[in-house]
Amino acid sequence: MQTKASDFPSELPCDLDESNRLLTKLYDENQHLKQELSQLKRMIFGQKRERFVPAVPEEQMNLEGLFETAGAKIPGFAETKEQIAYERRKPKKGHGRKPIPDDLHREKHIIDVPESEKVCSCCNTPKKHIGDEITEELEYKPAVFFANQYIRPKYACPKCPDNGIAT
Repeated sequence: MQTKASDFPSELPCDLDESNRLLTKLYDENQHLKQELSQLKRMIFGQKRERFVPAVPEEQMNLEGLFETAGAKIPGFAETKEQIAYERRKPKKGHGRKPIPDDLHREKHIIDVPESEKVCSCCNTPKKHIGDEITEELEYKPAVFFANQYIRPKYACPKCPDNGIAT
């Protein structure tokens, strides 16, 4: 919407109402042109996902009718749908470490709890040995592989199960 020199009156109106109508018309036109300019700037210089630059340079230079065709549907553009199917392998569960072979020599290191923790604190009953927690670590001495085996006995009071386990 461009204004030409012939659109303006040759003389400014003397009537206040007519001046207000002309001023309102010019203000509305100014706002419309500002909005149009900001939309064009957004389309050309905006973020990549918001940018619109036509492929044909002639269309790029012709700004007439740009806003009227922007909302119209392009035939055949959004009508085609594709069915995509693919297969994928699920990753294996686990950490991928293999257990240390049973035929390796094992050096046992027993890390026991202090004697004061082997007695129940509430009833002074000796705690019963209920099992071991074993951690194995592969070691290497020149020309010899062996496994360090750390054994930590676990104790629990048979009378006070709420007291927990001492390791």
